[in-house]
Amino acid sequence: MINKEPDPTFLSLNAIQAIMQSPRYIINLAALRHNLELLRDLKQEASCHIVLALKGFALWKCFPLISEYLDGCCASGLWEAKLSHDKMGLHTLTYSPAYKDSELKDLLEISHHLDFNSPSQWLRYRETVTSHPRFQSGKLKCGIRINPEHSTGSTPIYDPCASGSRLGTTAEQLKHLDLNGITGFHFHTLCEQYTHDLASTLEAIDDKFGDYLRHPEITWLNMGGGHWITKPDYDRAHLIELIKATQQRYQLQEIWLEPGEAIAIHSGVLEANVVDIVHNAGHQIAILDVSATCHMPVSTCGLPVTGLEVGGEPYFGAAVSLERMCCRALSRSEGIFAAASVGSDCEILSRELGSAISIG
Repeated sequence: MINKEPDPTFLSLNAIQAIMQSPRYIINLAALRHNLELLRDLKQEASCHIVLALKGFALWKCFPLISEYLDGCCASGLWEAKLSHDKMGLHTLTYSPAYKDSELKDLLEISHHLDFNSPSQWLRYRETVTSHPRFQSGKLKCGIRINPEHSTGSTPIYDPCASGSRLGTTAEQLKHLDLNGITGFHFHTLCEQYTHDLASTLEAIDDKFGDYLRHPEITWLNMGGGHWITKPDYDRAHLIELIKATQQRYQLQEIWLEPGEAIAIHSGVLEANVVDIVHNAGHQIAILDVSATCHMPVSTCGLPVTGLEVGGEPYFGAAVSLERMCCRALSRSEGIFAAASVGSDCEILSRELGSAISIG
C-alpha cells in the first residue's frame, strides 16, 4: 500500500472555512508590489534608504516580499524591534519617546539605529550604549530626535511640533548637550503630506540645526515618515531633489525615510461581517465582528470610514463612525465585537445578517 502525501493544491472544507472566517485582512500582493516598486525606484534615484514603519503596516506574512525592496523596519519600542529582527531580518531603526533599563539591553543587541528623544535619555544611557561591543564595532549608531518647531499639518493631534509636544529635542535644549557618540539626527514632522511641507521643514531645520548637521561627526539624517510617496499625485521627482540637496548640503553619508501608509496604501481591505442589527432612539446600529482599536490603526478612531463595501458592492449610505466603534467596543468570549452606527440609512446593511463588509 502506497501512502501519498496530500495534494497541497487542494484544501479541505474545514481549511477553506477557516480561511473565510472574518475578521480578516485581504492583501492584494500585486498592488503591494506596485507600491514597493515605486519606493525601490526612488531609493535608487535618490541614493537613500527606506524602511517600513511598523506602526503603519505590520502584517509580517508580507515581509518576505517587502524585504526584496526595502532596507528593513523602524520600530517604536522593543516588541516592534523584535518583530523587525525576527521576521524581516534587515536593518532595525528604533526610536521611542523614552527607554527603560529593562528594554535597553535587548535593544542594543538587535537595533542598528537607536535614537533618543531627549538630552536626559541620552545622558542617562550614553555610557551603557557607547561601551557596548556593537556600538564600538560600528554596527549600532545613535541619534537624537530633533524638533524643528515648524508645524505644517492641519490636524493638531498629529503635530509633533505643536507647543508642549513631548516628541523631539528643540534647538534650545540641544545647545549645551555633549554630542559625543551621536552620529545622526532624526525628525518626524509629517503626516500624510506632500513635498512642499518637507521642503519648508528642511529650511526650518537648517535654520535651527544646520550648524550641528555640518559637524563632521554627523553622517546621517532620518527624515521620518508621513511622506505620501506612492499617492498618484505625489511629486517623487521633487522628493529626490530634496534628498540629494540635503545630502550635499551637509555632506551626509546616509539619508533614511520611514514611510508606513505609503507602503501598503490601497493594497488590501479589512473584511468584517454584520453579526446583529440593534435599534435605539431612531438609530440602526450594525454590530460588527471587528474593533477599530484592535484591528485598525489607532489613527482611524474618530474618523469617518472610506472605501466601505457590503457584499462586494460599494456602499454609499450613511458613513460608519469609527469613533462610535471605539466607544462601543466590548469583549465577548468568542472574540471582540464593535458597534458601528450607520445612521438611519441602514437598509442595505440590514438585508440579512452575515453580509460581508470590507473596509479599505
